[in-house]
Amino acid sequence: MYSTIREITNGVAQFIGSIFSLAIAILVIVAIWRLYERKGYPGWYLFIPIYNLYIMCEIAHVSPWILLLLLIPGVNAFIGLYLCYKVVQAYGRGFLFAVGVVFLPVIFIPLLAFT
Repeated sequence: MYSTIREITNGVAQFIGSIFSLAIAILVIVAIWRLYERKGYPGWYLFIPIYNLYIMCEIAHVSPWILLLLLIPGVNAFIGLYLCYKVVQAYGRGFLFAVGVVFLPVIFIPLLAFT
């Protein structure tokens, strides 16, 4: 009896968690779509795997050759942080906002897109 109730509550909790995760994913996708459109690129470019990074380099005014550095383990973390900082800087924000994008992207990416 108790195991059946536990299974039902676990199933409901997993369903609610899945819905919450889906809502967060949709929010971030819409925000990145908006970031692309603010710089004059079609928003659907974010769904093309390597090309979306190329577009981010264009937005950040960074050489696209930096994408090759993303293939090197260890170096890619620093290059990703640098690219994140340059993108945030391209939208007129500073270093602390870039730190916010790195640590709380669910909050700061929509703030960057819609403000």
